[in-house]
Amino acid sequence: MRDRSKTRQFRQGELKDQSDWNQAWARVGFLQIFNPYSYRLIKIWPSTRRLASLFKCYLTSEHKVLEIGCAPGRWLIYISHCFGSQVYGVDYSESGCRLTEKALERENITGEVICIDVFDASFQRKYKGYFDSVISFGFIEHFVDPLPSIEAHLNLLKEGGYLFLQMPNYGDRTFQRWLAKRTDLEQHIMKTHNVKLMKIPVFKQALTKLEDLEILKLGYIGPIDITMVTNAASVIKLSWVRVGLIAFNFLLGYLTFFVDSEILSPHLVLIAMKLKQGTSTHKSNVR
Repeated sequence: MRDRSKTRQFRQGELKDQSDWNQAWARVGFLQIFNPYSYRLIKIWPSTRRLASLFKCYLTSEHKVLEIGCAPGRWLIYISHCFGSQVYGVDYSESGCRLTEKALERENITGEVICIDVFDASFQRKYKGYFDSVISFGFIEHFVDPLPSIEAHLNLLKEGGYLFLQMPNYGDRTFQRWLAKRTDLEQHIMKTHNVKLMKIPVFKQALTKLEDLEILKLGYIGPIDITMVTNAASVIKLSWVRVGLIAFNFLLGYLTFFVDSEILSPHLVLIAMKLKQGTSTHKSNVR
């Protein structure tokens, strides 16, 4: 079920707009087992397997889980299959919502996909304090000021609920940034990502402005994943080259599976709990 409400084409401070996402998801073919957007890959691909392991302590079959920026739906499917949670997704890309709906239907999952801007006032009112967990992957770094987007997540979360935020680690002097410089992607990354936010001190400073939030984990996660850059690089055109890189990365990922490093790890992750009003604390477990 989708909400066809009109959305803004460009949100204040946004580095990647609605037309960009519509074009991106329109290019994605339907999900196959080895498609990088397939939920099945989460279970075996080293870096996403490490990410997925973070959910085990927090999600249950009784939870209502919302993913913001849910296209193409692989995380909703994974969470539904592995934890039995009731899944919801919100995205303002029409093509992304269609892709997500088809993916859920294919897996016989009853979930709700809402095609609307997450900042829409009516959406924020309707679902205020409704969800047990709110998650997003690669969302907040597309804004110059991440605070309004994080507040939008928190408004939808119950007191005692869990916030999961992931962003790619394209910061200065990282392996991903070094690799991007050797393809054709660095200019695109700099244009569409708030790379300053990918430094823990900068991210943590933004979080101190939020009340009633307890940081459970803030750190770099995951083994080396060269496909974060090479999958999108136009210089990697030959299919046999892609296959070779995937095989090499699969081996390299498991060799570095437990290496969490600012330089090497592809993800920066926040896990936090929304506290009851009046019990504000800024305890943190920063790694």
